[in-house]
Amino acid sequence: MKTQVECLPCLGRNAVDVAKRMTNNPAMQEKIVKYACKFLSNCSLDMSPPEIAGEIIASANMLAHPADKKIYDIYREEKKRTALLAANLVKLLPDVKEYDPADFEAGVRLAISGNIIDFGVFSNPTADMALQAVKGAFEKKIDTKAVKELEDAVQNAEKILYILDNCGEANLDAVFMEKFREK
Repeated sequence: MKTQVECLPCLGRNAVDVAKRMTNNPAMQEKIVKYACKFLSNCSLDMSPPEIAGEIIASANMLAHPADKKIYDIYREEKKRTALLAANLVKLLPDVKEYDPADFEAGVRLAISGNIIDFGVFSNPTADMALQAVKGAFEKKIDTKAVKELEDAVQNAEKILYILDNCGEANLDAVFMEKFREK
């Protein structure tokens, strides 16, 4: 996935959040944000948004803690909270009348909806927000041909490597991939 130009403002906003999480020192926060803005203005859009965000976080860590070799996990508490939020959301899936666990497309839609549980995108997702995202995923247009191609590829695969990009999302992806666990 490549970064779209529309992603840059969000990545800039994320840099401000990273700076505030990394340090309470306003001068250092400014230094981090200015570095991130310079990086964003020069980075290749061939990088994915998570790669760019990772570079900003790594640079913020280095700027705020130059003598410390420790990598600070500024999202530690959010990771715990989103994992719990998503685990509770999985329990609410029977309330989503459009969700059929036997239907591959429904599983794809469920996995797509998991992206709402991401503090890089939403600063404070709630259980209601997440449930609405799941329900909303069943109302959105989807490329059914691509879904069918993916289903065929998954069905015919001997092994599957499924890569996740955030903690909360992993719970919904696990529900989707459960029937392919042996692969």
